[in-house]
Amino acid sequence: IVGGGGKTTLMFRLAEEIAAIGGRVVTTTTTRIFAAQTSIAPVHLVAEHTGAFLDELKLMLEEYPHILVTGPVSGNSDKAYGISPELVNDIFVVGSDSDLTVVVEADGSRMRSLKAPADHEPVIPHCTTTVVPVVGADIFDLLLNDKNVHRSGLVADMLDISSESRVTPEVVARLLLHQL
Repeated sequence: IVGGGGKTTLMFRLAEEIAAIGGRVVTTTTTRIFAAQTSIAPVHLVAEHTGAFLDELKLMLEEYPHILVTGPVSGNSDKAYGISPELVNDIFVVGSDSDLTVVVEADGSRMRSLKAPADHEPVIPHCTTTVVPVVGADIFDLLLNDKNVHRSGLVADMLDISSESRVTPEVVARLLLHQL
């Protein structure tokens, strides 16, 4: 899941739906989420890239249909750090012989509903089969500026529009379809 506002909410809602129909799901991030959001998941594991962690995860998935996996929680920033794309791939492999779904929040937007990605993002693991771009609907009719849009200048440059333009559905569609 990449893009603007609503990624974490969508990730947890998808997990809830998957678990409700009898599936198993690991939710995670390759960036960061708020530490407080880790309590939304029924189980939260802090990952280390070791075989022991993967064995523990596999055992826990037999008991819990939804597990959130993050890196360590930082007391200074109140964020739970993401895990590496390589560890996401390893988790995917652990569940490849089962009904395991892995849902990854792979982008940060600094609490903005719309964003333009930088060269180093989104951080999408190689095992990814579906990418879901998210845009918060509350962005419509707001101004294209840094208060409302993460990297608003980049959006303006990419779409050849002026800063402080109104963000319309057409602007969002052009951004989503833009070839980087």
